[in-house]
Amino acid sequence: MSNYILNIDNLTVKYGKISALNGVKLNVYEGEIIALIGANGAGKTSMLKAVSGMIPYGGNIEFQGKTLKNKAVHQIVSLGITHVPEGRRIFGNLTVNENLTIAAWGRKDNSGIKEDRSRVFKLFPRLMERIDQQSSTLSGGEQQMLAVGRAILTGGKLILLDEPSMGLSPIFVKEIFKVIKEINNDGATIILVEQNANMALQIANRGYVLETGSIKLSGSTEDLLNNPLVKEAYLGV
Repeated sequence: MSNYILNIDNLTVKYGKISALNGVKLNVYEGEIIALIGANGAGKTSMLKAVSGMIPYGGNIEFQGKTLKNKAVHQIVSLGITHVPEGRRIFGNLTVNENLTIAAWGRKDNSGIKEDRSRVFKLFPRLMERIDQQSSTLSGGEQQMLAVGRAILTGGKLILLDEPSMGLSPIFVKEIFKVIKEINNDGATIILVEQNANMALQIANRGYVLETGSIKLSGSTEDLLNNPLVKEAYLGV
């Protein structure tokens, strides 16, 4: 991991007069899983939205050495950044197959698309069983599988995952975290925003703790798991 894939420098985000992020600095190296933890309203989702071009921001964000400033969402996707937002946001009126097909709209490598589709069905056999089913009829866990599957089909190098375990049963939570690790092992770099701080830190390489729009702690996940402040505030220890 010699070069960073994402560099966030002095990032500020405001909603009217309310500051969501205040001068955040964060680096992500290629091949890492970065866990981003913090209470509701800390600014985690705002950071992901800034990276994916969904909201305006101050400061600078660079992806593979190139600034993302003033780039539209579709341009950022084409560069290789994929955002799986909180609440999944799949196309409920379309089938599983149609959702996956649309996800690869910007790609020209047909052999790569075919390979990634096979990988999605290997990771999530349940999606193959429901290939022609309307997505709104899937369970919450199955919809999350589809959302992650769509991220894989974009062919992105950096995947932003916002609360992937939210609302899922414990069985589905374990399955989703296992798949996140497998996707990382296959070469994707991941920023993981997750309320389940313990599980996020268990699979990540490094972590950042956000509090009221600022980075309060950062370090290896081992250090954060053993930090008394993190234990008390986020791990329930």
